Amino acid sequence: MNSFRQTYYIITSGRIEAVEDVKAWAIWREYADEQCRVAYDALNDIVISTVFLGIDHSASEEGEPLLYETIFIRGYDGTVERRYATREEAEAGHAELVRAVRMSEFNN
Repeated sequence: MNSFRQTYYIITSGRIEAVEDVKAWAIWREYADEQCRVAYDALNDIVISTVFLGIDHSASEEGEPLLYETIFIRGYDGTVERRYATREEAEAGHAELVRAVRMSEFNN
């Protein structure tokens, strides 16, 4: 039998810390909107938002946990574009997607 135990993550003093208590994570998350927001851009009818999730969204137990996510929203459709292990990767990925959207708008 596989005994899966979810690990949650919070940001404390700028560092990511693993916690196993979902209640502690939920209380932290309720007040952590600013800590969780990495980047946000509204480009005409497109919104690109990158956030710290606090839960590992990788499909495997191998490798680093994927704790950050960028979503691309146009109208009512939200599509997960990318997930990242570090804030630095998330910032770079967000900036790359913003550049790509701006280039496609410029070229249309």
